[in-house]
Amino acid sequence: MRLRLVYFPVRAKAEAIRMAFAFGNVTYENVSPQSYFGMKWMEGAKEQTPFRQLPLLVIDDEKPIAQSGTIMRFVCSELVPELTPKESVQAARCDSLWEASQELATMPTNVNPIVNVFRGKEFEEKKQDYFKLAHAKLENLEQKHCSSESFLLGDQPYYCDLGLYHVLDNTHTLEPESLNGYPQLRSLMKRVESIESISNYLNNRPMCLDIGVNPRLSSE
Repeated sequence: MRLRLVYFPVRAKAEAIRMAFAFGNVTYENVSPQSYFGMKWMEGAKEQTPFRQLPLLVIDDEKPIAQSGTIMRFVCSELVPELTPKESVQAARCDSLWEASQELATMPTNVNPIVNVFRGKEFEEKKQDYFKLAHAKLENLEQKHCSSESFLLGDQPYYCDLGLYHVLDNTHTLEPESLNGYPQLRSLMKRVESIESISNYLNNRPMCLDIGVNPRLSSE
């Protein structure tokens, strides 16, 4: 089976999917939209996607699977099933925690483009707006859903942990002191980072450079 993850070279909607692949040691290709479609994003590639957005997961040469949450659930049920609870109610709880984590990445002020796109004055304004909304959600996750001794649903990591890790990591990247008041969330991040396959991925992925000035990854 040939797997291609079509996305931009940024840590955003595809990053938790990449972490899931790493967790399961699944072989896949990171493919740019220009490479996959044979044209630049704003010069025709965008119109070729099902919903005019990325990421896409292409299995062999079949019609792509779209929407990041759908891709994540597919990957974590069919390709890396250990990341999805076997019991249906627990699986629903996992999915609700995934959705809650994604609210930090889909709020009116979205953390993903703040880290990866915005610059200068616009960056500072978006960053300030993000933290005005983010802290209430972080406090809720800290108080109601995290402990210092386990993952979100117990001793086993699931895809909800990877989803929350990504948005917390972006939040920390945006402002290193922003998680100082959330010891349980920081503990969760450390537990995710302690998974050997995840640690190997995180330690070898490109670094984010010049956020807010000239955002890019070190491999560019």
